[in-house]
Amino acid sequence: MTDLDPEETRDWLDISDATELILRLWVTDGPVTFRGRTWDVMDAICAPKPLHQPHPPLWFGAHHPNALRRAVAHGSGFIGAGSSPTSQFVDEVRLVTQMLAEAKRDPAAFPIGKRVYLAIDRDRARAGKRLAEWFAAFYGHLHSMFLGFRERELVRAIHQRLDARRG
Repeated sequence: MTDLDPEETRDWLDISDATELILRLWVTDGPVTFRGRTWDVMDAICAPKPLHQPHPPLWFGAHHPNALRRAVAHGSGFIGAGSSPTSQFVDEVRLVTQMLAEAKRDPAAFPIGKRVYLAIDRDRARAGKRLAEWFAAFYGHLHSMFLGFRERELVRAIHQRLDARRG
């Protein structure tokens, strides 16, 4: 994590600690004592336990290679941000796939998804305007990721995202 500033490093250590603690609480019967890098917990108990065993799936969304590494180490899956371009998602999928191999994890047991935003309208410009307004309201800025598609183009674009997993 040497390329992160101290404030960001603290946040990522908190996430790593929290993930480890949550997983231990979910799978351990009885109290859990945890001494992390950023905080400590003594005799914590999680009750009731999750219905999904051994624990609910943890999906991570990330861009930075260190965060992708954490997703592979602690996660059950990866989801690419809807606001990221397909080319970036393809690069992230390649990196995650490589990291899964290095960690000797089965890629078939590690689902990968991509969030996409759709505005369906017969008027392409109006659909783009509506998406831009939504991005401005939700993210606080206009977004340049609008892709206007006709029906066949949309199917082709979705397949491109699906093919990213296949390599």
